[in-house]
Amino acid sequence: MPAAIIEIEPRPNVAWHAHFDEIRISNIAVDDALLRALPPGLAKVLAALHLQGPIDTELGIDLKGAALSPDTVTAQWSQRILLNGNRLTAGVELERAIGIIQIVEGVWDGTAPTVEGYVNLASARALNMPLEAIRGPFTIDGNLLVIGTPDHRQEKWPLAMPVKHSGQNLFPGSQMRVDRFFADEQHRGRLGINAVALIDPNDSERTEYWAEATVSDASLRAWAVDRGIAPGKLRGSVNGQLAFRGQGSSGRKIQGQGYMSLSEAELFDLPMFASMMPMLNFKQSTGTLFNSGFADFRLHDGLVDFNGIDLDGDAFRLVGKGWSEFTSDSQGRVNLHFYSKANDQFLGLVGRVPGFGAFFDNWLHIQATGTMSNPAVRQLPTSPADYMKGFLDEIDDIRHRMMPFAMPAQRMPAQGGRERPNGR
Repeated sequence: MPAAIIEIEPRPNVAWHAHFDEIRISNIAVDDALLRALPPGLAKVLAALHLQGPIDTELGIDLKGAALSPDTVTAQWSQRILLNGNRLTAGVELERAIGIIQIVEGVWDGTAPTVEGYVNLASARALNMPLEAIRGPFTIDGNLLVIGTPDHRQEKWPLAMPVKHSGQNLFPGSQMRVDRFFADEQHRGRLGINAVALIDPNDSERTEYWAEATVSDASLRAWAVDRGIAPGKLRGSVNGQLAFRGQGSSGRKIQGQGYMSLSEAELFDLPMFASMMPMLNFKQSTGTLFNSGFADFRLHDGLVDFNGIDLDGDAFRLVGKGWSEFTSDSQGRVNLHFYSKANDQFLGLVGRVPGFGAFFDNWLHIQATGTMSNPAVRQLPTSPADYMKGFLDEIDDIRHRMMPFAMPAQRMPAQGGRERPNGR
């Protein structure tokens, strides 16, 4: 078989020109040998993703060599990467990713890559949470990866210009959407994400990222099933918002704050509440334990640090604060303090607390330690009246201040444009 050759017409500044309409590679590992064999721009993009596990890929690519600088190669390409349970890094680490990453257009100018594309994944896991039907745009400009369409006008994003998507992108101007996030028959379970990552191609642990997520109508029952908790008498709709930043792959380096609201909550089979009910002498009389509730929290050092928890129902009100571990390498420990107030018919013959007055009648203080799935609860002496009043005022202030963030996630309007930050 004769050797393949490339013939070109003489052109200024171009030593050679190669064009490949369609290349297909199956079951190949993205290792050092492959990255050395690829054109620099394509290699840098794949290296930044830190793909683990074999992939299938299809691409068309156009290459040119510079006449005046033989070592300089420019490239323009489109590519489809098929994932089958791979692990990759997109700021936050994704595991068990199944679906496609589509590069609409990639350009290597001899210095840095510029890429536009979208993802369309059937499923993946991130931050120890299941994600299904993941769809949305992304761009790469040098070492800057943008997921979704963050608003560059907001100071929390390290963006100098608006984000732009072309007409070839299937999801222009949108968030990265997860259409099934802790969803079930009664709950749609939607998640919207915008994120920015400054990628260090040589050391993924130095990659920095910023993200904002909005949750709409997620199922408490679906969450329990994922955590291996019996969901017999668990239900409720969860809405919320979380903004965070981090570095590398460790969840312990994540810092952020968020808000979560809960409606029509039935929590009788959640181990922590199942352990607390006998202590409260609670007898189920309705199908819903709490009509509404919220939690305001911060993320730091691998902890969800609750500034305030408030669960309100016909039977009684439960308020609290404390912390729980959330990283996948932790034991999932908790240390939560709850204060409860109920009517006599729900608390039995618990006596009134002397000197507190009618407002503080029948308050109990309960501490929950251990883990969420295996808690240890005990009753503690009730805090002084002045502390309780201050704590309740603080809870009410948080509820009033944070309630607007409990609204369902909305598709973000197109912002257009992108540019890497000055000096980055």
